[in-house]
Amino acid sequence: MLAGDSTDSLEQLHALRPDAIARDPKVHVTTMKAILADCAAHPKIYLPSHDPESASRLADAITVDSPALIAG
Repeated sequence: MLAGDSTDSLEQLHALRPDAIARDPKVHVTTMKAILADCAAHPKIYLPSHDPESASRLADAITVDSPALIAG
């Protein structure tokens, strides 16, 4: 998944931490929960633009595992 700027990193996605510049932090968290739910239903490699680990996740074909963060 080419995540662009939906999050800066995979860690941010798992933490459900909205960006400081998010126009509406609640909407940003809702978006991240939707991404995690989609990853749980359809495993994929998550590639945010600013995550230095994106290249290695792609090279190693590491998919997002979605822990019970969606429920939170």
